[in-house]
Amino acid sequence: MPLRDPHPLTRGEKTKITRFRKDLLIWFEANSRDLPWRGSSANDFERICVVLLQRTRAETVAKVYPHLQPILSLS
Repeated sequence: MPLRDPHPLTRGEKTKITRFRKDLLIWFEANSRDLPWRGSSANDFERICVVLLQRTRAETVAKVYPHLQPILSLS
């Protein structure tokens, strides 16, 4: 049996949330900056490895994420 929300939203609240989401997306489209991590790129894989290796030893990363082994062996 699915759980019921103890505080369901009213139709007016749902409308306000939907309008806010649309307004936020319109604002973002008009005001967003082009940042390197937005969009897809061939370098995303390497960026993830760099972040992981800044926080963890390469041996540990390789054990948890064996599919990253080709990149890890380059460093």
